[in-house]
Amino acid sequence: MQTNPLSGEPVDPTTQQWLNNWIGKNYPLVGRIEEMMDHPAGYWDKQIEAYKKGRGNLEQSDFPIKQLVVHRHLDKLHRLARQAAWKAYSKTQAGSAAMLEGGYKEDIKEKLRRGNVKGAKVRQQQYLDIINIAK
Repeated sequence: MQTNPLSGEPVDPTTQQWLNNWIGKNYPLVGRIEEMMDHPAGYWDKQIEAYKKGRGNLEQSDFPIKQLVVHRHLDKLHRLARQAAWKAYSKTQAGSAAMLEGGYKEDIKEKLRRGNVKGAKVRQQQYLDIINIAK
């Protein structure tokens, strides 16, 4: 499960949908993948063929394709798209709320680590008050 970098919580389905829609509408992922595949002289085709030849009779689980250059590059492109989507999400009201939530939770943890139970309890109540106001 993915973690929301703004709140530190698991990504909920609504946020995931927002990110996917933002990438689809605003990020040039398809263009970047096409650029990658248009590498001169069939570079990527050669990489796939080298993988197939090198793997021989081995199972893919023994010789994972994810370690191949093509998949590493695709993973990088998708990571960059998600980073851009998270940056855009952080500028929305929901993103701001997630950052606020993450900040409160981190502050509570820090107070508890330092033995400041009273301070953590006060901060927790402030956090709950904000959540109740938002409802």
